[in-house]
Amino acid sequence: MAVGDTYMFVAFVEKALDTQDADFGATPSTVKCALIKSLANGGFDPAVATPWPTWGASGTTNLSSYEVTPGGNYVAGGATCAAANTTIDGDVVELDWDNPPTWDQDASNPSNARWAIFYDDTSGTKNCIGYMDLGSDLNMTLGQLQLSMGSPVFSFDCSP
Repeated sequence: MAVGDTYMFVAFVEKALDTQDADFGATPSTVKCALIKSLANGGFDPAVATPWPTWGASGTTNLSSYEVTPGGNYVAGGATCAAANTTIDGDVVELDWDNPPTWDQDASNPSNARWAIFYDDTSGTKNCIGYMDLGSDLNMTLGQLQLSMGSPVFSFDCSP
């Protein structure tokens, strides 16, 4: 994995294609970005095949259990990513949103952020969409954390 690369969870794609899941919408209207600790710091290292990741206890893997300690500019549950949008063009589904807010340096910020987790705050199950590799544990008391993402953020082809 490379610093700044984003990865989509397989469980999210499967649920997006599963019309039987009434709680899942392929068009999340509120996407949030939260930060979690690395496995080495008592957290969790996500992978694309992480079993049904959610931001809460409704899924198989509750990523909120590994959230950094809120403080300073970082609030529990993370920050909202503005302008969440989904477009469907034939068999291609694209999820996009504006870059998450920047967390400015603050002496009370978390000191061990390793992964940025993107989740659908619209659904009751708060399905996790994907994650960004921050490269290493980041100490936000020493500097600003600014995530920069491409457009679209995630894209998947549903063709057979």
